[in-house]
Amino acid sequence: MCSWFQPVVRLDTNATVGFEALLRWQHPLHGFLSPPAVVNAARETGLQSLLTETVLLNCCSMIEELIGSGRAHMRVAMNLSPRELEAGNVDDMILGTLAAKNIPAAMLEIEITEEAPVDRGRVDRKLERLADAGISIVLDDFGTGFSTLLSLKDSRIRKIKIDQNFVRNLSKSAEDQALVKAVIDLGQALEIEVMAEGVETDEDRLILVSLGCLIAQGYLFSAAVPMDKALGFTPEPDRVLRLPLFTS
Repeated sequence: MCSWFQPVVRLDTNATVGFEALLRWQHPLHGFLSPPAVVNAARETGLQSLLTETVLLNCCSMIEELIGSGRAHMRVAMNLSPRELEAGNVDDMILGTLAAKNIPAAMLEIEITEEAPVDRGRVDRKLERLADAGISIVLDDFGTGFSTLLSLKDSRIRKIKIDQNFVRNLSKSAEDQALVKAVIDLGQALEIEVMAEGVETDEDRLILVSLGCLIAQGYLFSAAVPMDKALGFTPEPDRVLRLPLFTS
């Protein structure tokens, strides 16, 4: 089991601005397993905390490489669920690891989904600690959760990711374009960065730019790849990189 990294690209300048760490596990019998399958297995076997720590260490390694190559302006994102925040001392582990490795907190992003935790107050306190330390909190899969608009009132949220279900085939759907535009306008009004995931065609990229969304990731640019390949990645909008791997 390891983390591969999917580039995040700025659409107006064609520059790479960061990466998202995504789980990859090639089972000897079943081949590549999806990230949700890996996470569910970790939960069922009591290894969730170890899995989270492993992903964090992979992100730290990526950040160290970026700093070493003069790219300290980039950020690396890892996924974290409210259940993980609620259950253990993940905040202590994250902050302790960053301090021990002298990793700038501002280079780490935490993408959190909108699952409904049992103890919202406990989750909020941990998110506040992480945000106060300089870590950017990103609301993932925006538009598919339980309390989307309420979440945007949280001053700790620095970025929202428009779910890929609204982005794929965007150029062919006036309804999705209207929804995406509304999210972009809302983000701008609240001074929250908006990015799109699941961009697969140049037509959809151009629509996103016309709607005012300038940050994106997806197969149009690159699937998740091993760290060494991610570090050497250069955006090529006219090239669609398709690999037989899961993208989320």
